[in-house]
Amino acid sequence: MDLPVETFLPRTGTQTSVLILRRKSEQEKLAESLSARRRLPDFYDNSEGRRKGRRGKTVYVRDPEGREVVRPDLYAVYRDSTLLDYYPVVEPWGRIVNDDLPAIAARFTEWSSSNGARGKN
Repeated sequence: MDLPVETFLPRTGTQTSVLILRRKSEQEKLAESLSARRRLPDFYDNSEGRRKGRRGKTVYVRDPEGREVVRPDLYAVYRDSTLLDYYPVVEPWGRIVNDDLPAIAARFTEWSSSNGARGKN
């Protein structure tokens, strides 16, 4: 499969989404049908946050009036966190990067634990 060169280039004016699928082999289908393991429901979520603007500059969280949200107190929490804490990036002076991927990761973790997921099959 080939993707156009423009797929991952910056400043093209096109947002990129890539979905990679793989067809199961007949052997995999047969093994799955004979297996006692149940298939988990699929997890879907949509990212609305934009870390970077059209010109490649970082986008920060804004309040309903359009002012940047500045919370210096959140930097210490972010600095002391691990990847598994799912906090958005906070700069030392308190600006919060507009990124909802940590929240999506937290929702996925919650979903997988409530659906009995145990990692890869």
